[in-house]
Amino acid sequence: MKRRSFLTTLLGGGAFAQTAPQGPPPPAPLEEPFARSMRRLNPTFYGVPYVEDLEKLDADVAFVGIPFDLGTTARPGARYGPSGLRSVARFGGGAAFDPKRGWYDYELEEWILRGVRFADVGDINIMPADFMPNFDRITEVIGKIVARGAFPAVLGGDHSITFPILRAWKGTPQKIRIIHFDSHLDFSDGRQHVRLAHGNPMRRSFELPWIGGLTSVGIRGITRNTQALEEGRKMGVQVLTAWKVLQMGAKAAVASIPAADAYYISFDVDVIDPSLSPATGTPVPGGFTYYQAKEILAEIARKGKVVGFDFVEVAPAYDFAETTQRLTARLIMDFLGAIFQYNRPGR
Repeated sequence: MKRRSFLTTLLGGGAFAQTAPQGPPPPAPLEEPFARSMRRLNPTFYGVPYVEDLEKLDADVAFVGIPFDLGTTARPGARYGPSGLRSVARFGGGAAFDPKRGWYDYELEEWILRGVRFADVGDINIMPADFMPNFDRITEVIGKIVARGAFPAVLGGDHSITFPILRAWKGTPQKIRIIHFDSHLDFSDGRQHVRLAHGNPMRRSFELPWIGGLTSVGIRGITRNTQALEEGRKMGVQVLTAWKVLQMGAKAAVASIPAADAYYISFDVDVIDPSLSPATGTPVPGGFTYYQAKEILAEIARKGKVVGFDFVEVAPAYDFAETTQRLTARLIMDFLGAIFQYNRPGR
């Protein structure tokens, strides 16, 4: 029998080329490991209790990982963000988790998050090479967390996940304003027919009827295409560049953000200066320091009700000495401390 070359087989030569087209096969039922919506990862974020069954979730805050980076256009690897953040945070606090004690913040000289009930529900089980089933799964899981009265604290993942996250608030009577931290606008309507990648989430989210506005904070860099900026301005998007925020100061910058029923915060770590936070897909020179970002987030918590957040675009493969992961994990707890200090969410 004459052997066909690999190239001939790949291109459908020989007997394969003579086979009549049969049309696409029916979709196969999902099998393990992708049948389950969630999967557990050890350790949990900051050592908080693990909750396997979302129907039994009884917590004020639910950490959930979304290891999705199919929307990446530059350096990949954000799918490892949730596991990286959990790894660096496992010894955070120096002792076993105790909700009655919370954590002592040396700089604030006080205990934070005392009495706040935390849970880590694991990672959403991401299926390979398919956007919409994964987006639907993300929306479903976040919807369950919100329905249980818990605050969704999302560990990303690339920035495309923000859109399916925000779909989970469908039917809410309140208008949610997005406060978007990023060096990029992420407001492109589409490029080369791609409308759901990490350059589009603010545009797609802005189109949801329960989203009442968008403020993008920390924008910087240079470009040859201002279409997204011009379209956003016409649609009422507020843009606070990094330089403008630094000139105004945190309090004045946050005060300029319009009032809203509620706020959702989407935090791309490339808003931080890459000399401090290098491990991300599309770093841009300049940006905020840890303390500047912490102050801005605290002012947002003081401003009004925050219903959820995501911290995205952490790519551990580029993280020398784990600096990006450590900075991000700490900012998450700082922000939660401010949220629960000023305006207890959830129940």
